[in-house]
Amino acid sequence: MFDIINVDFPFIDSPSKSKLRPALIISKARGKHSIVVIAYVTSKKNVLLDTDVIIDSQDKSFKQTGLKRTSYIRLHRISTVQLDKIKGEIGILPEKYSKEVKEKLRVLFEL
Repeated sequence: MFDIINVDFPFIDSPSKSKLRPALIISKARGKHSIVVIAYVTSKKNVLLDTDVIIDSQDKSFKQTGLKRTSYIRLHRISTVQLDKIKGEIGILPEKYSKEVKEKLRVLFEL
């Protein structure tokens, strides 16, 4: 399972600016500075891509996520962050969504 956290996620068009938002940790901490790879999570549907994962608030396991409403993991929007910059853990991603994340990461990186 993957952890869902709060973190200052950088804006694409202005990387020096960021916004506190949920993100999914998709890697273990690596290196001297304990860097993790995170994926963007949003409640805005917009255009769905084949690498997006929908976390449905009607799902019986939704409460485990700690999210407030149906959300979308945008796996194509990834960033790295030091563990000590994480603002707190929100919840965990239930197993059924974790499997989908792994499958869609394979699609994203063409593995």
